[in-house]
Amino acid sequence: MDRKVAEEALTIAPEAREAGLSNRAFIRLVVHRMAAEAGIRQFLDLGSGLPTQGNVHEIARSVDPGLVPPADWRPEPEDVIPRA
Repeated sequence: MDRKVAEEALTIAPEAREAGLSNRAFIRLVVHRMAAEAGIRQFLDLGSGLPTQGNVHEIARSVDPGLVPPADWRPEPEDVIPRA
């Protein structure tokens, strides 16, 4: 289903594929440099989107494997929908 939706989206915006690949390359470059060259050891990735390879925490941990693993919050229905 995801691939079908992606294929339909590319008919509307064919440049989206290259934009997505460029975005991921930029994230890899910036996070690696921040960790390796600037010594930054804390990263906050808000709204990171769908699971993919090369996430911020994976890139940062490739520089320093001792970094704290990521935390994620996925709301449960009772966290989002108020009870009556």
